[in-house]
Amino acid sequence: YDELGSSVAISSDFVIAGCSADDDWGNYSGSAYIFQEHAYDVTVLPATGGTTNKNGVNPVLGGTTFSVTATPEANYNFTSWSGDSTSSANPLTLSNLTSDKTITPVFTRKVATLNVNIDAGTSGGSFTITGPADFNSGNPLTGQTSNFSQSVPTGTYTVTFAVINGYQTTLSSTSLTISSNEASGTIAEGATETVSGTYVRQYSVFVNNSIGGTTDKDGNN
Repeated sequence: YDELGSSVAISSDFVIAGCSADDDWGNYSGSAYIFQEHAYDVTVLPATGGTTNKNGVNPVLGGTTFSVTATPEANYNFTSWSGDSTSSANPLTLSNLTSDKTITPVFTRKVATLNVNIDAGTSGGSFTITGPADFNSGNPLTGQTSNFSQSVPTGTYTVTFAVINGYQTTLSSTSLTISSNEASGTIAEGATETVSGTYVRQYSVFVNNSIGGTTDKDGNN
């Protein structure tokens, strides 16, 4: 009957509620009650490979919930959270907060398998692999003379076999486009791409013209 809440003022995390009919200190003396709602900080740290909709420091009232969604970049997958939550839920909901929290999204690079086989014989042949910026620290992998097989980041690759005088290179590939001594194209997540190159020795056969006739292979073949 004291009419608590007959007037209310809110400032930051403080609430002042008037009680106009409180007469403990005399008729119509009234009173005011001050309440403070504690807020906690949920800090969402940045991570390579994606972002969230709540990066930075987020004040959250105690006892309430906080939700955050992670969004990976095109070549990454969201895996889980680290820090004060190791959940793999996305969106993530932190319920009934009673303390400050710090969390970080974990993104992993999409990968594929690349096999490059070489049969160089005695040619001295080799191959070079050029890939996306996070393959081999952004540098072409050059001078490879033995078979290559690794898990690699997805993206666009070019496998180039060295041109060796006196040898012809025969290439095959699972899905890359072959042009001359190169195989190139995009390798998708989870794919297994195999490129093979074989060096074959070339010999010349010269057919001389003679008086009285000709052949279908005159000259150097």
